[in-house]
Amino acid sequence: MSAPDLAVAAVAVACFYSLWSCLSLARRLRRIESTSKLDPLTSLGSGDWLYNERWPAALRSGRPLGVIFLDLDGLKLRNDSLGHSVGDEYIRTAADTLRQAVRRGVDEVFRTNKAGDEFEVLVHGPLADPSRVARSLLHRLSERGVSASLGLAYTTATGFIPDRANLRLAAEAACRAAKKRGGGCGVVAGHGLVIAQASDLADSGHISHPNASAPARAPDHSTDAVPQEIPEGIATTALTPAAQALLAAESAGSSGAAEDRTEQARADGDRIRRKREALGWSRLQLAEACHESLETIKHVEYALQLVEPTTLDKLEACLDAELARQGLTGEKP
Repeated sequence: MSAPDLAVAAVAVACFYSLWSCLSLARRLRRIESTSKLDPLTSLGSGDWLYNERWPAALRSGRPLGVIFLDLDGLKLRNDSLGHSVGDEYIRTAADTLRQAVRRGVDEVFRTNKAGDEFEVLVHGPLADPSRVARSLLHRLSERGVSASLGLAYTTATGFIPDRANLRLAAEAACRAAKKRGGGCGVVAGHGLVIAQASDLADSGHISHPNASAPARAPDHSTDAVPQEIPEGIATTALTPAAQALLAAESAGSSGAAEDRTEQARADGDRIRRKREALGWSRLQLAEACHESLETIKHVEYALQLVEPTTLDKLEACLDAELARQGLTGEKP
């Protein structure tokens, strides 16, 4: 083979190798992206993707927004008595039911804790009757042998305001209230307890179907119901006295007061961040030291959601104690 032929062959090999490397890199990047966005067990959206991308996008969508928080009942008992493979199948069944129940391309389903049994659904657009949606979803799960505690919070407010940003916290609090009732039921912020009923058998379509024909359900004035009407479409919850006072004040306050609270939340978050960085701690280290979730730490530092004042006090006391123990008194700028 002549020298020119060898040169051409070498160039061809180099081009092929470069193309192969680019394609391999693209595949690896796609796998990494898929791993970061999807839950490996259920192939639903991951909690990290929800927190970092989809939730901020939903807050700024300019559309009515609902959040459904679900906690599967009895998963630990299944894992302990029947094995983790049975528990994993239980989780997959719940995930498949939720995936089929929502409107494809509109609503979004996430498994928010890889080691747990919690799911969140972002419901985009108007809902005529949130309580009926909750009952229909509970019934769909029960048909597949899945029992869950459900919390739903919904708002028609479209601006980026604290009430709207607080929807996930309200939905989670409603879910915890349902859990205290023994599970297999739901609590809708502003409506109280809801239970899957035989009449929901007719709801064989997606969760959006009840909007078209279902009459609005009267608020439930049980002990789990919100004692006040929902003002201006803002979903609130009064599941604890502290949360009731906080959310009611937000809904009734002026826009100037809301801005003041937002600014205060940012200042509090910035102060917590500076103390954490002065210790050289990561957010995960702070969460473990204070026995809080990593998501709570992010909520505080980024002021994305309002948190209970007791939680903020707990974080600050934990940081101050560690700063004092190490002889550090300042905050990292």
